[in-house]
Amino acid sequence: MEINYDASGPTLEEMMPYYRRVQQEGRSLVVRGSFTPDEARLLRDGLDAKGLYLFILIKDLSEMAPLRAILGM
Repeated sequence: MEINYDASGPTLEEMMPYYRRVQQEGRSLVVRGSFTPDEARLLRDGLDAKGLYLFILIKDLSEMAPLRAILGM
């Protein structure tokens, strides 16, 4: 299941229970969006890596280095 995270919608904290529910049902999860380092930590710590695909949108390459370090990429 793909869920887009949009900055104009609910916060990531508000979306986490829905993401967890998808995973608890044994389904793969794609989360697509732009994430701050704190949001990346929340995703890393709050979701199971099994079946999780983060489709990360960035404006320029300088945004990627901190996220890569946090997510272990």
